[in-house]
Amino acid sequence: MSSSYLILGGCGFIGRHLIKYLLDEKLASKIKVADRTLPMMCNMHESYEALYDNEIVTFKQADLSRADHIERAFEDGPFDFVINLAAETKLGLAETEYKDKVQGLTVNVAKAAAAAGSKFIEVSDARVLKPSKKPAPEDASKDPTTNLAKFKLAAEAELTQIPDLQYVILRPAVVYGPGDQNGVIASRLVCAAVYKHLGEKMKFLWDGKLGINTVHVTDIARAIVHACKELPSGAVYNIADSGCTTAGSINEILGNMFGIKTGFVSAVENTAAKMKLSMVTGIVNDKHLKPWAELCKKDGIFDTPLSPFLDKEVLGNNHLNVDGTAITATGFKYRVTQMTEGKLRQMVNEYVEQGFFPKSVL
Repeated sequence: MSSSYLILGGCGFIGRHLIKYLLDEKLASKIKVADRTLPMMCNMHESYEALYDNEIVTFKQADLSRADHIERAFEDGPFDFVINLAAETKLGLAETEYKDKVQGLTVNVAKAAAAAGSKFIEVSDARVLKPSKKPAPEDASKDPTTNLAKFKLAAEAELTQIPDLQYVILRPAVVYGPGDQNGVIASRLVCAAVYKHLGEKMKFLWDGKLGINTVHVTDIARAIVHACKELPSGAVYNIADSGCTTAGSINEILGNMFGIKTGFVSAVENTAAKMKLSMVTGIVNDKHLKPWAELCKKDGIFDTPLSPFLDKEVLGNNHLNVDGTAITATGFKYRVTQMTEGKLRQMVNEYVEQGFFPKSVL
């Protein structure tokens, strides 16, 4: 039976794929999207922008860090399910930004969901888990590796204390796929293009064993719906494919895609990076940004959301090894079990279609 959904932050990368899945599978009778940014301003491919014109989809512009805008979002209810994808996602900001726009926002929209009698799905972050060389299960020790994850974890704790709230928490690993424009994988695709342009070997910090576990965006969208329909209140699940993606496996794919040599810096350089990561990050970004601008200009691209910029929070020597198997015991099946060159080519092909990525390096 079809259900009604309120998708907070529904114009973002995951949100557009969730809407597509709900519409394609005819799983929704009503979808309301609340986001601070209009769909046409989100740099999305035209095929996704069209989703918001569907007759069962309504859009309300709302800044969900404001109480009156939360009320605006919950108008026209009740909704069976409220999915929270609304939070500050940029890295490297002041802690106060995350406290307000991650922890505070999440708790406030969850309270509104409880008052409305809606089941609440919180999309958290697997980076709340303590870095481990082995895949970490849901109950593993917590030690967030980014400020964003720190306040995601704080929000998770507060959800358990909200009276009458039915909730499920999902913790995705690095999410990638078409529409990813600011994530870890998007940035590395751009870096690979830069090194193709420079004619140099692409070398990253640390080594090839560094865990950067992933999940395809279509699977996190499906997991959200599974959480709505099948998972009991209070459940917490990691979402990560079984491919055990590493820095080395990503490099191998990028090397094949762009015809470049890849590798990792020396032990001496890694030691220096451990001592002065901020300085090293700045040097790395300076090396990438100018040639990226030159490459885009060469191909007549003067406005692109894509960037090779890498924040020091994701450049640290922190494993993200995530055990995402527990949810499969509830009937969920991953359709994309590992990152492949084909999946990354889909991303790049979409960038090229949108005029965001230089075709000359392919």
